[in-house]
Amino acid sequence: MKPPLIILSLFLALVTCVFATSSPVDAQASKPSDAYKQFLARLYWAKQLKDFTFCMQESTRTHMESLTGQEARDAFLRYKRSYVAKFKVIKEEVVEDRAFIEGEGIAVESGQRVKAHVRAQMVREGGAWKVMFTNWSGTIYGR
Repeated sequence: MKPPLIILSLFLALVTCVFATSSPVDAQASKPSDAYKQFLARLYWAKQLKDFTFCMQESTRTHMESLTGQEARDAFLRYKRSYVAKFKVIKEEVVEDRAFIEGEGIAVESGQRVKAHVRAQMVREGGAWKVMFTNWSGTIYGR
């Protein structure tokens, strides 16, 4: 083989390897907490509702996808404000097709970084874990 042909072959092999491996965000999670972390990653990078609604249970997803205009923007901002960084699982319990997750992370409220206690409930739909409910709580100290 001629050198340019070898280089082209190596380049095509590299491109094939890169595109054949899936992103951790796109991989189907085997544990509910992995699916929840994928939801948080999608939420962080989201520019609109449809960027993360597929991580939600069907009834919530259907409702959110039906929103338009200001309602859609408000729902999007509400979810963006619920983002928790540096999420760590404290407890995870699976009961049949439901899972309960407790964890902690960092959230922002009123311009303050807050240590957040996170609770999430997941449901298995079509073999994949979906977010059913999530919230966080924390203490905001006065200035």
